Amino acid sequence: MGTIEELAKQGEGQTLEFKQSVPRDLPKTICGMANASGGTILLGVRDDGSIAGFDADNKTIADIENLGKSCDPTVRLSVQKLGECLAIKVEESHEKPVLCSSGYFIRRGTLTERIPNREVQKLRSLYYPMPFDSVICEKFGFPSDFDDPTYEEWRSFLPRASARMPAEELLPRIAAAEQTGGELRLTNAAVLMFAKEPQRFISECPVTYLLFNGSSGTSIVKREDISKPIPLLLDSVEELLERHMNNAYILNGKIRREEVPEYPLEAVREALVNAVLHRDWNLSGANVFVELHGDRLLVKSPGGFPLGVTEENIDSVCVRRNEYLADLMQRGKLIEKAGTGITRMREECEKAGNPPPEISDIGDLVIAAFKPHPKATRSDSVFR
Repeated sequence: MGTIEELAKQGEGQTLEFKQSVPRDLPKTICGMANASGGTILLGVRDDGSIAGFDADNKTIADIENLGKSCDPTVRLSVQKLGECLAIKVEESHEKPVLCSSGYFIRRGTLTERIPNREVQKLRSLYYPMPFDSVICEKFGFPSDFDDPTYEEWRSFLPRASARMPAEELLPRIAAAEQTGGELRLTNAAVLMFAKEPQRFISECPVTYLLFNGSSGTSIVKREDISKPIPLLLDSVEELLERHMNNAYILNGKIRREEVPEYPLEAVREALVNAVLHRDWNLSGANVFVELHGDRLLVKSPGGFPLGVTEENIDSVCVRRNEYLADLMQRGKLIEKAGTGITRMREECEKAGNPPPEISDIGDLVIAAFKPHPKATRSDSVFR
């Protein structure tokens, strides 16, 4: 940082501000520097660069540090004594725009200026791009590409007033589409839910189903890439699993034996719902995979855990990466939207007599690994 004398000789500028004492508008200056390229505020230096000195006690330093915490998002700053003065080093924010109690500000040269509303929106779009599922799909054509039966089934779960509305009226009301020039233009979330062939518009949308011979993970017996509206996609994967899974046969002292699936379908379906809902749709060329091996069932979702979720808190923390898609799925009763999916997976496995699933994040992939029912056996060779 240099000595106080060296800094004072530089004069005020984009990244350096002089104050003789703690000004009332100090939060504005902190906010302005965080929204620009960061900088240093020197307390105890006059406007002409002469040193007046500033005697700061611990309470004053703590109060200044709290100014950074009071911004939204929090501004990282450090406060230290520098000779006879006090130096406040403000870091540039990577989550712009930063808001202080007086509004949005930015440092321009030697001035700290209020950011006009139009520039606030520009900063937001730069640092917080529109979520993938909220973006309008320009290639989709309504009604030719729209799957009416899937929409009607989804609409049947809505409250009576909404259930009577046609897609042209309802979807714009719930931010799933917009009307432009008399045309209905769907968001990516709505395309995933209601397009006849979603893969024509979103190449990452298929779920790839793999059936393996044995446990080595090298011999694929069957591969199927499923590109259907999400409600139909879930049903298709479930049908394939029912066809290919083995069963456990349990007597339990009864005349008729009880037939138990190798894996609880409700738990696996929940894992698939989570994989589709929480995947990172911005990863090009990445599919959700459902893999049935001789000794395990894996559901793989691209993108890793959403920010704030870890293997340790996954049962209690709910972060929805794709909020618009979650809303459509919740309205159609495909999810509860209450963050209980992982708990339900564990409960279904316990109820069925299966070991609990293991959920891990390997950086760019979330894997839900299921173990078979202890009494279900699978040969190394499968004939399906």
